[in-house]
Amino acid sequence: MALIAVPARAAIDVSHRLPPLEFTLRDDEAHLLNQDELLGHTVLLYFGYSGCGDACPLVLTRLTRLTRKVDPSGRDVRILFVSVTPQSDPPQVMRAYLNAYDNPVLTGLSDPRAEGLARRLRAAWPVLSGMAPVHSTSVYVFDRKGHARFLLPEGDSDADWRRAVRAVMNNQ
Repeated sequence: MALIAVPARAAIDVSHRLPPLEFTLRDDEAHLLNQDELLGHTVLLYFGYSGCGDACPLVLTRLTRLTRKVDPSGRDVRILFVSVTPQSDPPQVMRAYLNAYDNPVLTGLSDPRAEGLARRLRAAWPVLSGMAPVHSTSVYVFDRKGHARFLLPEGDSDADWRRAVRAVMNNQ
């Protein structure tokens, strides 16, 4: 795996710190999807839920802008939006929610087994019932082989996110 030079502020290097992308989860069309179907694509993974009133819409909008800039053809990048409330986000709810972003590379995953993926990636997962879910607002970036490369913090600029994703796309 080649080293990727990205300014420290632009992304948190998680190479060799997080496990590779590995999952089998139900997507927003009620089909099972696994990591093998994403090999060859740079994957941007974000945990959230359709009822999130602030963070999720902002991050998904940013990811849509980002993919249109770094991959206008839609051939190289995939976005996975993994629900932290799968009981409230069945496939038809996820599909309806994600349709608003008009982004063909955006796929929702809603499956109780997603908690295992979150645990593997050390992501926050809601555990308190009766309260709004608390989740991370960072985006995971995986290379074409499924290796974790970067964590994109919410506070970084769109340009920083683009630079980090392009670095991963260009070094594979």
